[in-house]
Amino acid sequence: MLMDYAKQLGISDVSVIPNGVDDFFWKHKYNGKAIREKYELDGYVTIGYLGSIEFWLDLFPLLHAVQHLAKEHPVKLFLVGAKLRTKAAEKLQRQIKNLKIEKNVVWIKDFIPYHDVPSYIAAMDVCTIPFDANNPTAYYSAPNKLWEYLAIEKPVITTSIPDAIIQASHFISVADTSKEYVQILEDYIDDPDKYQEKARAAQQVIRNNNWNNISEKYENLLESLQAFQ
Repeated sequence: MLMDYAKQLGISDVSVIPNGVDDFFWKHKYNGKAIREKYELDGYVTIGYLGSIEFWLDLFPLLHAVQHLAKEHPVKLFLVGAKLRTKAAEKLQRQIKNLKIEKNVVWIKDFIPYHDVPSYIAAMDVCTIPFDANNPTAYYSAPNKLWEYLAIEKPVITTSIPDAIIQASHFISVADTSKEYVQILEDYIDDPDKYQEKARAAQQVIRNNNWNNISEKYENLLESLQAFQ
């Protein structure tokens, strides 16, 4: 994680405060029914990603897994997010076309209002964090979507991002290759309750990581630094 990288640079006094999540994610019950109906997701195992479509992603293994799974299962990849500056979205569109899985992909190419995020996550059966572990921007990131997914009690598959694994290893699954995605997703299809139970088990951690608690940690850290000076 980034703390280890900082220590490698010779910075010995490093504190880690994790990302948080707004409490409205669990104060209301979101079933995603309206979103599933709107985008014709009913009847499909919906594998979701919500976030920017940018260079720090490696979606190809997931796309390839969807291509494989679609031969035997009704699956949809539900992408919710637009590009920022690079041509990553154009590259992704070409990959989808080359794999001939256009009918298995629903892509909302817009940024949605933050208060609508829980409803879109609720429409997903399994949520993904397909970050490129070979890219430093992704590798040293602390994806906030991890907590947002888990707050809606959704099973999560992430690539080998250290912060996600360290913070939530008991609640998530890890996949870096298309074969690993296929194995996890086929297992989910056979026994979804096992994965949903892992997501539910994260709820106390989620509530401890609300933004009010996070802001108190920041305040305490800053006060200790001021006292030290």
